Amino acid sequence: MLFDPMAVWERLISLKRVELEAKRIDLEERKQLAIDRRNSLSAAYKDIPLWDLFCETNPIRELLTSFGYDQMGDSFRHPNSESGSYSAEVYIDDTGRERVHTLSTNDPLYVEGSKSGHDAFSVYTLLKHGGDRNAALKDAGDNLFFINGEPFNKVKQREYAKEQQQIAIEGVQWDQSQLLFPPALIPTGSPDQPTEPNKTPFSLIQFSLFGQTETMKKQMQEDVFVLNLIAILGQITVIYGQFNTGKTLLIIAMLIESIKAGRIKGENLFYINADDTYNGLVTKNEIAEKYGFHMIAPNLNNFVPDAMMDYMRQMIDAGSATGSIIVLDTLKKFCELMDKKAGTEFMKRAREFVQMGGTLIMLAHTNKNKDENGKSKYGGTNDVASDADCVFILDEVSTDNTRKTVMFENIKMRGYVARELGASYLLDVENYHQLLESVTFTDDKTSEQLKIERAKKAQRAKDEPTISAITETIKSDCNVRTELIKSVLANYGISKPKTIKVLDFYTGELWRVERREKNANCYHLIHQHIFNEKLK
Repeated sequence: MLFDPMAVWERLISLKRVELEAKRIDLEERKQLAIDRRNSLSAAYKDIPLWDLFCETNPIRELLTSFGYDQMGDSFRHPNSESGSYSAEVYIDDTGRERVHTLSTNDPLYVEGSKSGHDAFSVYTLLKHGGDRNAALKDAGDNLFFINGEPFNKVKQREYAKEQQQIAIEGVQWDQSQLLFPPALIPTGSPDQPTEPNKTPFSLIQFSLFGQTETMKKQMQEDVFVLNLIAILGQITVIYGQFNTGKTLLIIAMLIESIKAGRIKGENLFYINADDTYNGLVTKNEIAEKYGFHMIAPNLNNFVPDAMMDYMRQMIDAGSATGSIIVLDTLKKFCELMDKKAGTEFMKRAREFVQMGGTLIMLAHTNKNKDENGKSKYGGTNDVASDADCVFILDEVSTDNTRKTVMFENIKMRGYVARELGASYLLDVENYHQLLESVTFTDDKTSEQLKIERAKKAQRAKDEPTISAITETIKSDCNVRTELIKSVLANYGISKPKTIKVLDFYTGELWRVERREKNANCYHLIHQHIFNEKLK
């Protein structure tokens, strides 16, 4: 029987075709998104460096083909190729930006020793302007980018004239050659393309905030609590908690309290609920409508969690970040917490968002394993926690048949937030509305008592293996102190000092001691003793 590769590898070929088609669709969508953004620039884009705008709005694949490169998937062949190989590869770097790297020394894009290659603006500078970045920036700013129908460079030049006028009014004399956008000087500095040294000496004065204090004050938020004693307006706050501790319930209760108190406006609050059932979502949306804030959920009204970074970017560009409050529930649906690079990039965008006057509150899960003291610890890498302004751990303190009590513990703060805050809510209720109404928060004295109770609970959890070993040993009728300690060591491998410490600590709570002849101390389980008494 003849070997038929098409039949043998039919399934693999089919899967490869599906993969290639998905990639083609993704590339087309990226291309269209870039073109749409390029065609709809508003005044919000004038403060973004021109080379960044170029990279965001010009797909590298489109650029390469426009300059005569042949394409095969993600690989390209330059017009001067002698070997005919597709030696240039387009890829997405760690920041999500397209880049191209080539191995051919005949390719104009080849850079000896470079592994990162070029971004879109660097490609444009080399292939159209022979590496002259000033010429590339002037060409792009005059002919490719328009803000509300006006060339980008013209908008920047007019802004420069206004700045000069303001400087003259305030009586401050600045060296024109050092300003960022003088009429004859288009900004330079694409990070990928080294060129001839600038005629004007480089100075950090172009980044100075001198004279901008009043403008910055207008954007500065007052220390207003979005979540009472927990989260401050204009900050990034992360709240970690184990499942079923009531994170969502408590945060919604605190947001409602802030709306009622007039500290925040419901119309500025966007609660993104990405960790709920449909029925739960409907109930919470009903609550949101009652108090005038917005509930958002994945796959409804075309909301895509993976695009959250882009949504924040667009809010920053449009100026709508200022005053907006976003709650992400839970963070893992928007950012890969176990990926260090992904966490870093997400928090960079989060910081940009709050610097423009936004507020970000993120709920996340704690690690399944507690620390050596029995306390919960945050899950994922430390990038999110280290880059946030305030971080809280939410832990369960106690639960009985009717009520659960929890504690917020601060592990990082900026501003006068609480170090600990206790809360509790009923368990035996008929619906979520009653559950929400049952939420109460504790005063300082009660919070201190809750802290003690939590410490006891943590110690109990830490001692549980030894407690279990002692309990089982007593049940086996080996209850004389010396023999009991030896038996725990022999059967469970727990050291004598550890056994003695736990045995003495829980005497009177879990077991009682009875002195017999020859001063022998015998132990009996308390709950078993009570049970025997009831039988009598």
